[in-house]
Amino acid sequence: MKLFILLSIAILLNATDEFGIILKLKGSVKLTKPNGTELLLKKNDKVYIGDTIFSDRNSKAIIQFGKSIIALNRDCKLVLEANDIVIQKKGTTFYNINPTKALTKSLKRKFLVKTRTATMGIRGTNFIVENNETDENICLRKGIIDVTSLKDEFKLYIKKHEAEWKKYKKDMQKEFEKFKGNSVYSYAGEKKTIELKSGGMISLNHDNAFHEHYGDKVKGMFDEIDSFLELDKETKDSLSGIVEPINTPEESLKNKNNMEEKSQLKKSHKAIEKDDSEDVYNELENEKEYLKSKTHKSKSELLKELEDF
Repeated sequence: MKLFILLSIAILLNATDEFGIILKLKGSVKLTKPNGTELLLKKNDKVYIGDTIFSDRNSKAIIQFGKSIIALNRDCKLVLEANDIVIQKKGTTFYNINPTKALTKSLKRKFLVKTRTATMGIRGTNFIVENNETDENICLRKGIIDVTSLKDEFKLYIKKHEAEWKKYKKDMQKEFEKFKGNSVYSYAGEKKTIELKSGGMISLNHDNAFHEHYGDKVKGMFDEIDSFLELDKETKDSLSGIVEPINTPEESLKNKNNMEEKSQLKKSHKAIEKDDSEDVYNELENEKEYLKSKTHKSKSELLKELEDF
């Protein structure tokens, strides 16, 4: 009886420590146990909490846990710290996190990805983290990620013009402080946590964070991983999110003012429908003149805007 109980406890402990399995791999992928033991991984091998996984320059691997996957590209190092935390030490890694109800209940918090600069809180997303010696890039295809600094607040810069950025990038290392006053990026203040949405990319360099939409290079990285995953077109389409707009502080203020003007115009138009008095009509005419002076729109454009409401 005692032997049976001990065996049952051992089985439960092993089940708790299991992180996932190797769904697919290419080339030489190694694993180091907490005690220093090294193993060469193969397909369907189980990996456990505390394990560190290495892929060399010609290797790739996919770890599956529940309905989620982590795909290590070439030259990666990943530590499985807990069932809801991984530490990406280096390399480029793809994450597709789909928390099931059972997994959500078992996790004490959001799924977390840590690098040397930041922690990413995951809410059901797919994204790439590129971690090299000088900086880190977080590229989000779908969902939402909270990127939180491990130290001080990030100095956030939001990208404005692609052409200017390419020209300016050549001198970036020498004249780094010019970003605050440069037209390439709009300085958006200091933030401890930055919310990244679909189609967005954040590049981290020390305590500086540069926010923009990712381009063709990142799309190519996603395509390469999709090819390794052997996804069909329907599945690939389901992974692609709607690109969310990234507004500079100036653009956000402008959008807010436009919304307020439209809201006021809509209220005036509704008042006309409710009460056809001469005073209310005059009020509407004044609103139209005000919008005309603010937006330089023609009378026909303003009337069309009224009809749309």
